[in-house]
Amino acid sequence: MAEALKLIHDSAFDSETVTLMGQVFDAAWSKVAGYFETQPQAVVQQERTELARAIIHLASRGMVDPDMLEQTALNVLRQSDST
Repeated sequence: MAEALKLIHDSAFDSETVTLMGQVFDAAWSKVAGYFETQPQAVVQQERTELARAIIHLASRGMVDPDMLEQTALNVLRQSDST
């Protein structure tokens, strides 16, 4: 299992929320994966991990609406890439 998804599956949430977060991660990553096609694998892994951490953080603050969780996590990822 990829490190990013392992972070989600190992998090302290009920199974329904973990499933939701995994689905949100997959949907969000599919939207940005193309931007990283030419990047080294280490960069891709770092970005995937950053996305997973954003999803976990947002869910821990009570955000469980899939669309909002996905969009907000993508915004966090974009902000971290622009710094």
